Amino acid sequence: MIRLILSRMKLSKSTKNQKNNKSFSANSDRKIFYQAQKSFPNQKSESQLLLKKIESRKRGARSTKVIFRKKHGIIKKVLLLVFVLGLCIFLLLKFNVPDYFKISTITVTGSQGFVNADDVKNLVEKNSIGKYIFFIKEDEISNILLRNFLGAKKIYVKKDYPNSLNVFIEERIPTAVIYDNEGNYFLIDSEGYVLGLIEEGFSNLPEIRYEGPVVVGSFLEKDIVPISLDIIKFADRENLKIYDMRFYSDYVRLYISGDIEVYMGYGKDHDISFRTIKSLLRKSADEGRTIEKIDLRYDKVIVLYGKL
Repeated sequence: MIRLILSRMKLSKSTKNQKNNKSFSANSDRKIFYQAQKSFPNQKSESQLLLKKIESRKRGARSTKVIFRKKHGIIKKVLLLVFVLGLCIFLLLKFNVPDYFKISTITVTGSQGFVNADDVKNLVEKNSIGKYIFFIKEDEISNILLRNFLGAKKIYVKKDYPNSLNVFIEERIPTAVIYDNEGNYFLIDSEGYVLGLIEEGFSNLPEIRYEGPVVVGSFLEKDIVPISLDIIKFADRENLKIYDMRFYSDYVRLYISGDIEVYMGYGKDHDISFRTIKSLLRKSADEGRTIEKIDLRYDKVIVLYGKL
């Protein structure tokens, strides 16, 4: 019995010793691992840096490949563009395409008598034939023609691709006939431009006597025609007979209702002048007085009455 108890006691001691040995070995292993971690921290950081460098190099190698591919694509496009442009230039020169856009044809329409179509065509050719249509300035040619052909009121120049120009002429319209002291009769338009010499009785337009030189292709005073037409309309409306109407540089002189001499300035309002003449004629008729002269050229109206 005593032996059995002793043997159990020995067995328990041995188990305790084994446990103590295991715990000691575990603690020693932990200490060794901790010391290893403590002794090699730099090695771990260096390895991480090395891995990062390797990864960055791989990325750099990939990015250079991508850049090379992009540059290679751009170079291809540039070379293709250069090839296409070169081919186009070669074909243009080979088939002489640029000359196809040089002005070679001029067409003139609208000339009826006061503007010579052949002269217009010659002047346009002088300023356009052989030039590229892209560089032709239509307004510039129109102004050149208007300065040289005063018989045209308006001139239009239009491009007709690929190599033609069309010229449209709007001629002046005669509105009156003037005659000078020598018995020469001329057609004039509303702006006082002398269109040409005609024979007496050639037209049924209003006739105006002009005191001064008359030259075909030049302008008279611009107010002559409007005033003359207004005077004629006024005379017809008031049943007045105009015996003579003469135009000077800055005024017009006319004789109405017998021997009444009337002077009118170009710068005055025509309607006011006509109303003044009408009022003076009525007043003189009511008073039984005779008017010899009415001068409307100044601010104050001058009236000269005959002797009673």
